[in-house]
Amino acid sequence: MLVGGQPVRRDTLFAALLEAGGDAGLSELVLDRAVADRLNRRGLAITTADLDRERDRLLDQLAAAAGDPQDPEALLAAFRAQRGLSAGRFDRLLRRNAGLWALAERPTPPGEAAIRRRYDLRFGGRYAVRVIATPDLAAAQRVLADLDAGRGFAAVARERSTDPSGELGGALPLVSLADPAWPQSVRDAVAGMAAGAVSSPVAVEGGFLIVRLEEVVETPAPALEDVRDALAADLVRSGERLAMRRAARDLLQDTPVMVLDPALAEPWARARRRALGPAGTGGNPGTAR
Repeated sequence: MLVGGQPVRRDTLFAALLEAGGDAGLSELVLDRAVADRLNRRGLAITTADLDRERDRLLDQLAAAAGDPQDPEALLAAFRAQRGLSAGRFDRLLRRNAGLWALAERPTPPGEAAIRRRYDLRFGGRYAVRVIATPDLAAAQRVLADLDAGRGFAAVARERSTDPSGELGGALPLVSLADPAWPQSVRDAVAGMAAGAVSSPVAVEGGFLIVRLEEVVETPAPALEDVRDALAADLVRSGERLAMRRAARDLLQDTPVMVLDPALAEPWARARRRALGPAGTGGNPGTAR
């Protein structure tokens, strides 16, 4: 196997495959080589202080996710156990993170609008909905005709919906109107509905949705000022993670890899797809942040 034109020794390759469980080992090995090469080209070096800082950042992230004070070392031990990280692989993870942070474009500090959106996303109302997905407007109109005839929404969803949620009668996880993961057209439709109402066909990528609002779930929320600092810190962490993952994807896309052993061709193709994510926008290419 050649990474960036440089050979990978067989013993190094198979040690990585054995320790990380196959595909993950391949993507980590390639990313480690790519990070080291890019740092060298830019005349950058990773210091002990950089590694210590990455370890501290990881501990901060784990503590924030836990939601209550715990022994940092216990959190770290649980993290390593969950990911199956030996001492050597954990050290490489810290070095990889430090390298990616050195190469990443620095994110913009969160502004007031971003903090408000995060507050609304975390503490705003949630909407319990069911949907029926159709490939075109004509199919959506036929669904509405079935509903107008008195058929139950869940039954029609199981029969007609092209979305996997159809097996659950169209039920989806609670929707937040501040969550950009949901199409704006769906959020706009839900915002104007009363409980029990069914929407007109809502245009989304790939077709149309019929939406039924089951209920609005309200939860007690703290004052924005009481959680502003925590929300800002969470946004900073999110921005750093996104910047590092973008740097990792760019490196994986830009680094030429030649697979000489036919047995590794498909594992590497899977590893690359998983690391880059759908359409090159998702995935978690070997980072901890």
